[in-house]
Amino acid sequence: MTPTCYPAGGAHAEIHFAMGECSLGALLVAKSDQDICAILRGDDPGKLARVLEDSFPHANLIGGLHRGL
Repeated sequence: MTPTCYPAGGAHAEIHFAMGECSLGALLVAKSDQDICAILRGDDPGKLARVLEDSFPHANLIGGLHRGL
């Protein structure tokens, strides 16, 4: 993600993300075409998704689900 894209809420960016469960709870990892742009951990997977959406409101978010992280 370019330095100008991040403050613009991920405008014109495509962000792929995956969620899973690990010994620490729910885990979300997201990457743009440039690099990893988010690693989030918490108790509520839905909240993690909302944090990602709030962080990148103008990006195209593409999600997946993985187990055993």
